[in-house]
Amino acid sequence: MIGMTKIEAIIEPSKLQPAIDALVEFGFEGLTVENVRTTAESSNDASVTYRGAPGASFVFLKQKIEMVVRDDEAEDAVRIISQAARTGHMKDGIIFVSAVAEVIRIRNGQCNEAAL
Repeated sequence: MIGMTKIEAIIEPSKLQPAIDALVEFGFEGLTVENVRTTAESSNDASVTYRGAPGASFVFLKQKIEMVVRDDEAEDAVRIISQAARTGHMKDGIIFVSAVAEVIRIRNGQCNEAAL
């Protein structure tokens, strides 16, 4: 059995379509996309204030891409998302990579790699 990896990328909304286009062009399909909100605390930057409070927490609207790929495809997926989503500015986003123990397609019962 080939191992599987879950990729979760939280990126800027303006970079969603370029990331999807690059993934699809490479051959990745079966992406899940959702609107998410993230928080960030700027306590390390005393020059940032919100309503008079230094180091306030902020909520940012982001896009989340989730996908499960074979282990040997994970590095390519991360590279593609990183390149497509990078602006070089703070708040570009983050990518989580984790192992997947099992995948089951509900419609036909296919398991693991066959379900991808």
